[in-house]
Amino acid sequence: MLKKSPGPSLPPGWEGLTNPAEPRADLPSLMPRLMDARTGVVRGVDLVQKDADEPALPIVLTARIANHRFVGKDAQVDLVCSGKGMTLEEARISAVGEAVERYGGGCAPSLPMVRSARHALDGASLDPRHMVLYRPEQYAALPYTPYDGTNVLRWVRARSLVTGDAIHVPTGAVFLHDPQTREERLAPITSNGLAAGPTLAEAVLRAACEVVERDAVMIAWLHRLPCQRIDPLSHPDTALVNWVRLYARRGVTLHLFRVPTDQAAHVFLAVGTQRPGGPGPAAVVGMGADLSAARAARGALLEVGQIRPALARRMRRAETLARLEELKERPESVAKLEDHDLLYALPERLTALAFLLERPMEPFTWLQPEATSAVDQLRALADRLKATGSDLLYCDLTPSDLMRMGLRVVRAILPGLQPIDFGHQERRLGGERLYQLPVTLGFAKTCSGPEALNPDPHPIA
Repeated sequence: MLKKSPGPSLPPGWEGLTNPAEPRADLPSLMPRLMDARTGVVRGVDLVQKDADEPALPIVLTARIANHRFVGKDAQVDLVCSGKGMTLEEARISAVGEAVERYGGGCAPSLPMVRSARHALDGASLDPRHMVLYRPEQYAALPYTPYDGTNVLRWVRARSLVTGDAIHVPTGAVFLHDPQTREERLAPITSNGLAAGPTLAEAVLRAACEVVERDAVMIAWLHRLPCQRIDPLSHPDTALVNWVRLYARRGVTLHLFRVPTDQAAHVFLAVGTQRPGGPGPAAVVGMGADLSAARAARGALLEVGQIRPALARRMRRAETLARLEELKERPESVAKLEDHDLLYALPERLTALAFLLERPMEPFTWLQPEATSAVDQLRALADRLKATGSDLLYCDLTPSDLMRMGLRVVRAILPGLQPIDFGHQERRLGGERLYQLPVTLGFAKTCSGPEALNPDPHPIA
């Protein structure tokens, strides 16, 4: 086994996450260090210009990330990300925070690595099949290698917040840019569970909530599970309610759904639908997850306001219109992230959302949870994951320059939870939870097979 030169130590367990000596980074005060055209992580931020029929809020900013990997022009699309907020300060923090996350996840990995087959590892390890891979019959059409227990992979150690143990996990589940051999390429690399935060605990909390969010939404979509439809005008945030009304006056109705899950976080899905004959995309979807229902719902709704203006502008490009015609003829040809939301710009695709949009409105009480620390919220998540047979693993990916500022970037891995996928042929259908959760939640009496899954590509970008 070949070991890489030493890097950061194993991430701490609860004793490190509760360290009172760890200061909380103040992102607004760090802006001058993070944003600099020559030396910053972020070269600058730009206001996203919206069409006249879009509300001014939320403010959407794009952040230009420094080309720290020295990639060519074709790869520089990964160097732009966006953030949103109801104020300029909130939008700036959101955009720069997203850039910090992307930068930290994209830096050259320095964690100690071991190249080995799983059975030869020294210590506990994550079975790669618990990353949720594919069914045997899918591989003929996929560029990935089945895992049979003998694959020689590269591994790094994560920390379990359920057992406290060090756990070897495949590098493909951790690093955002991971050069893989054919044998190692078990599934596409995504940013699922990658998050930044002003403390280690907050970064892990955000990362874990994102994994819970995608798991709930993907399973609900694939089974067309009944989601609780809630009136967004009942939300306790007055500014948010006023914004929902602004969209309604422009012919866009915002729908809000609480997605069923067996985990500790609230998961919400928001759908913005355009009135027939209107100028924008027919439907846009946003997601949010948090231990506070109000924060989760707010995040989902504002994500619609972030995605919709950009999609509307994309739809004026000749190449986008050409792709839209292709998707109209063959919806199953959805092949990349940008295809998913583009498909639902078509009015005829609203029928695929009928299992959500035709549900009756239900009352909902927006109880605010007692103020608890990020560590306490993490404990609630970890306890529930343990009770449902999963775990909360994390790796600390923070590069040294961000560490000196007090910022942290982590990857969270929740074994067995359904990941998001992009490309209709790349649906991750090999996990057990996908088929078991509807039974656990009481929506089905027996587990169904893949033939019963929703054939429509999901609308999430």
